[in-house]
Amino acid sequence: PLPASVGDFRHIAYCSTIYKYISMLLCDRLSKVLPDIIPQNQGAFVSRRSILHNVLICQGLIKMYNQGKAPPSCLMKLDLRKAYDTIEWAFVEEIMTELGFPSNFTQLKMICLSTTRYSILLNGSPTDLLQPKRGLRQGDPLS
Repeated sequence: PLPASVGDFRHIAYCSTIYKYISMLLCDRLSKVLPDIIPQNQGAFVSRRSILHNVLICQGLIKMYNQGKAPPSCLMKLDLRKAYDTIEWAFVEEIMTELGFPSNFTQLKMICLSTTRYSILLNGSPTDLLQPKRGLRQGDPLS
């Protein structure tokens, strides 16, 4: 579908080879601990987990509720539009510290976040570099 507003456009991110190498290294190390840190009901972004598992859980809950086997409840489905853009970097750092990640690992992740720069093509010419204050690179495995 064609974009209806400026907010519908997504940027194209180019990363340097060094960034990609660091990102792969951090992702490899994260992949070993994520299954222990992220709850079982988090279906996406963890190897060997499927978001479809959550669909099955919801179907089971609805079936139990309809059969009168569960107390009155409320189910909500929330979809945070463009959630990657809303992540505060300080929150990422705080969570990593609280989860006990080594400080050098956390600092490297924060460097990857805070050194992001964007340029916009305006009438075919790139603008000066813009520095975001929050958000994650969509499509980056480290995100």
